[in-house]
Amino acid sequence: MMNDPFVGVALASFDLACGIQILEKWFAKGDPAEGSLESLFRLLLANVHRQKDNAYSSYVTSIIELQSYNWYVVATLFSITQNQRKTFYALTLILDTHHIPNYRNSIKILSQHSLYLAAAAKSSFTNNFPLKKLERFIQPIHQQCIDYFSSSIEQIPDFEIFPGDLRFYSLVLSSHLATQVITIIESDDDTETYKLASFLANFLLPNQLIHSSLKISDKITPGLFLQCVSKQKTDIVDIFLASAHPITYVRMSERKIFTTSAPEKHLPAYKQATEASFLEDITKRRRLTAIKAQYKNQIIEITAPAPWISTMLLIVTQMPETCHSLLCKEHFDVIMRITFELINLIDEKTYKGINSLTPENIGEIIKELKFTGKDDFIFFASLAQMFEPAISRKIPLSRR
Repeated sequence: MMNDPFVGVALASFDLACGIQILEKWFAKGDPAEGSLESLFRLLLANVHRQKDNAYSSYVTSIIELQSYNWYVVATLFSITQNQRKTFYALTLILDTHHIPNYRNSIKILSQHSLYLAAAAKSSFTNNFPLKKLERFIQPIHQQCIDYFSSSIEQIPDFEIFPGDLRFYSLVLSSHLATQVITIIESDDDTETYKLASFLANFLLPNQLIHSSLKISDKITPGLFLQCVSKQKTDIVDIFLASAHPITYVRMSERKIFTTSAPEKHLPAYKQATEASFLEDITKRRRLTAIKAQYKNQIIEITAPAPWISTMLLIVTQMPETCHSLLCKEHFDVIMRITFELINLIDEKTYKGINSLTPENIGEIIKELKFTGKDDFIFFASLAQMFEPAISRKIPLSRR
């Protein structure tokens, strides 16, 4: 069922000479209530000039709920200094709280949309483009919001894992969990895709199932945890750089799984590509070409599953086929328990000025959690970042 929570987008500025000015507004269902935008931008911009000089030199996201208007607002603030005059801007993505009861779980993707539009607005100012041109960026995001909030897996279908699928499913699940359960399956084979997606759905939390889909769509919907798409003409580098988060990308036709080798470098590359996409044609092509060429080397094919996952799925395939779904759900509970135990152990070993784990610490954790080796440690540490992002800073690259 289609769910359209999109209210509109509005852009305003503030400087000491002119005060707050509403520059543009794009509303899908008629103009907002009188005074509503003025109230919103007073909350966002009235005190920005009292902050530190560099407070808005980069993008800053702010979340506001205006209950009187049933608005959930994701705002991105930034500043531009020209001729020694600083102007502050607020780009707001406005949604109807009545249509998104689970909106608090959607902050990341909505922030990504708001940041994207703010980067487009900033480019318009610095390159003297008319703000009306922003509408061509707003319309796709409107549709993406509809697709995102209309997607849901309400019931996970049963499935069977055959011995011949064991290695492939182990590879996919290892990458799915290591990229914090964000997976895109590309295929035109409905049966095989549905089976794999049904399997992976058992390794999602309830609040992730409501932002996932088992249907095969023509286009990728940003923000979904699990989704299936038909064969894409878009280059795989563009697919990866369109997501603010590292992903697992499965090509069923080739039975290949791709991800990024350096998750900590993904977000900076995503931001660079987003900003470059709004530059003038020649500059844009040069910068995007350079960013894509550099990022392409980070996309790798997964060829070895996590040992823990291989062992777990081997046990599943040895049980009656009617039990496979139930066993996967039970094993996911075990995976979550181990993940939280790992987080606690890392916290215990990094305190009082100790910022990162030593090789000895890692060895102790491997022994305590009965991992087969460092590969299992890296696998669970990657998944743990879904709940505790700071873990990535506690495991230096040289020790991974």
